[in-house]
Amino acid sequence: MKRVLELIPATAVIVVSFLVVMLDAPVAHAGGLEIPAPGTQALGRGGAFVARADDPMALYYNPANLADLPGVQLTLQSHLIFYDACFERTGTYGEDAGGRPRASGPAFGADSAFGTLDDADRMMQPRVCNSGPVGPTPELILTWRVLPELGLSIGLVAPAAVGHTVWGEDDTRGGRTYRGTTNGLPSPSRYNLIEEQLLIAFPTIGVGYAPHPRVRVGLAFGSGFGFFDFDTMTRASRGEEFAGDVYSELSASDKFIPRITASVHAVPHDNLDVTLGFIWTDDVRAEGDLKLTTGYYRDTPLQELTIPGVTLDAPQPWQAYLAVRYADRITPRTRDANAASRLSGRVEDKMSNERWDIEVDVQYEYNSRVDAFVANLPNCDSGPNCSGGRWEVLADTGLPATLPPDIILPHQWKDQLSLRVGGDYNIVPGLVAARLGFSYETRGVTEGFQQLDFLPFQRFGLHLGGTVRLGNFDISIAYAHLFQSTVTVTEDQAQVRQVTATARIEEIACEGDPDCESTIERGTVVNAGRYTSSYNLVSLGLTYHFQ
Repeated sequence: MKRVLELIPATAVIVVSFLVVMLDAPVAHAGGLEIPAPGTQALGRGGAFVARADDPMALYYNPANLADLPGVQLTLQSHLIFYDACFERTGTYGEDAGGRPRASGPAFGADSAFGTLDDADRMMQPRVCNSGPVGPTPELILTWRVLPELGLSIGLVAPAAVGHTVWGEDDTRGGRTYRGTTNGLPSPSRYNLIEEQLLIAFPTIGVGYAPHPRVRVGLAFGSGFGFFDFDTMTRASRGEEFAGDVYSELSASDKFIPRITASVHAVPHDNLDVTLGFIWTDDVRAEGDLKLTTGYYRDTPLQELTIPGVTLDAPQPWQAYLAVRYADRITPRTRDANAASRLSGRVEDKMSNERWDIEVDVQYEYNSRVDAFVANLPNCDSGPNCSGGRWEVLADTGLPATLPPDIILPHQWKDQLSLRVGGDYNIVPGLVAARLGFSYETRGVTEGFQQLDFLPFQRFGLHLGGTVRLGNFDISIAYAHLFQSTVTVTEDQAQVRQVTATARIEEIACEGDPDCESTIERGTVVNAGRYTSSYNLVSLGLTYHFQ
């Protein structure tokens, strides 16, 4: 046994490192970013797992319960997320739903490999759907009940969220492959999103301590690191003429994203658990390169420019939660589960000592911190693409256009309330358990600011799962379907517009002059349309109990 315990930390480090390198884990942390719920048992219960938290996922949900987990446990769990989402932009390629033209100025009618907006003017915008791969969300965690009142944990925690989406297709013609097309034309979603790849891992340590038999407190600290890649179309001038589109690829990383989870767990009665908790996540401050390809849909691009040292600032939500659980117990609670397990020769936990339980969790998501993502461009020193310290690109007219010092991508998220209800029924106590759950979240984005990178819409989920114990192994499975509301954003409601160099330059020139600002013609609205989405999640977990 001693030798096994000595090998566990090294084995855990090796497997964690392998997972970090090989698996696509998502960037999102919570609330509108994250969907219910990490962990296989938790998913089967609709995320109502905070007060129960009787497997190593306590490190994520309720670190206070680390002081209650028996023995030494090692778990490997992962979801597979099937994300079905589509966007139907309003209007035609040439006009929006109100008859306003989508192209203007000297670039209108310019040649491109896909013809002109004159050719596509009357074509309705086709529906664009996510074709990104299925995304795993791995969890690898080791827990150790050091003393009857003290538990420790270390592991890799990944949030339950989609990490890779693709909007549009690749189209090869004339020896070139063009990204972001649909039905043989540039995709209607191209100014919103073409592709995003988000990889993050949270190596986390935690401790749970029980100062009293009926009170536990816990703290977990995660030091996350993430890699982010966003592909979209921008403009050096207003309008939507194909030949003027600028392919924009931002690749950035943040090596330190701290996260703290704190919880207090009380047992006022043997049948009752109550938990209060809080999760704080630092904002993402990533740095990397911005690659721009101007005239992307032309037969021959006008220019390729890479700008190093670009930073991406993305606020992250915080959460606070209250969980209440009632259990129909078979035996009274024990202070020292390790000693009880040694005497009985089996794992003495909730699966063995309860007939059934039900839990209700209420979570408040402080999403309104996510007002905008901001990409900051550094000043340039000199060179052919530098003017007065600002970067320049060639517009579709062939003339230079100065890039703004920052690119603001508005999100305007709203605070959310989440309700999660779930429970277990131990069909054969200590051997077979079944579980059901229900989850609900209010809408998490202000009307008119919906975008394709994340869709924090009103949602509810139906969940089910089960566990079979074979000796010291627990094999758990779970499935959930998440229904999201269909959202239609009209042209008048829509608040997200093209990112263009000219509009931002004029805004800077007009600062402090309201009359001047009111005359600025912004880029066209890009997020008006109909959004549909849903999720199917399948999860498998394996936990080993060292005796």
